[in-house]
Amino acid sequence: MGTSTSQKLSVTRVCWNCNQKEDSSLFFCSHCRKVLKPPEVLSVESPESETSPISLFQMLEVEPSFEVNLEEAKKNYRKFQAMLHPDRFSNCPEIEQQYSQEISSMLNEALTTIESPYLRAEYLLRLVFDENVTEDSTSLNPGANLPTEFLQSILEWNEVLEDTNGRDLDDLKVKLSKSRNSVLKQLSEAFEKQDVNSIKGNIAKLKYFDNISAKLKFIID
Repeated sequence: MGTSTSQKLSVTRVCWNCNQKEDSSLFFCSHCRKVLKPPEVLSVESPESETSPISLFQMLEVEPSFEVNLEEAKKNYRKFQAMLHPDRFSNCPEIEQQYSQEISSMLNEALTTIESPYLRAEYLLRLVFDENVTEDSTSLNPGANLPTEFLQSILEWNEVLEDTNGRDLDDLKVKLSKSRNSVLKQLSEAFEKQDVNSIKGNIAKLKYFDNISAKLKFIID
């Protein structure tokens, strides 16, 4: 399954409506069924906290792993969004409407992060190892520096995209897909081995590939 952290909830809140403590449900009070105040959630940019925020994986009730079950995440997302859609609370107290909107936004962030291999890896780096990776690969830890040949290939691919002259880009698309899949495999293995430097290096590579993929998609479309 890969590197993971406990899925047990570590947050207790007091319901705004019935004043009962709730520590077994993320979204609804088990006593009066009102929408609870949104829990504190850990994000990549979250500052250090004395509390124990839950993870975006917990928001969607999936195991925190790079090899996450995406179908389960999407299924739970749809289920929770249907339960918490703001339209369902249009006749409820204003505070409950506000909470449902905030949780709905948090669910959007959770799915966006978990669906993207790059964002998922970056988030797991923070969640599991309490480390961050910067956009600039030169500022990564020394062990995660990118090989010169990799950077040279990225430069060449960018040059091709900048001067297509009507050429067929299918070959580049195939090479890019193959190289990206190879990095995803290495990234998965790095999480399994808990090799932080390798994780950082492959996250940086994946960012380069995603940027080129976006440029290629723009040109083809």
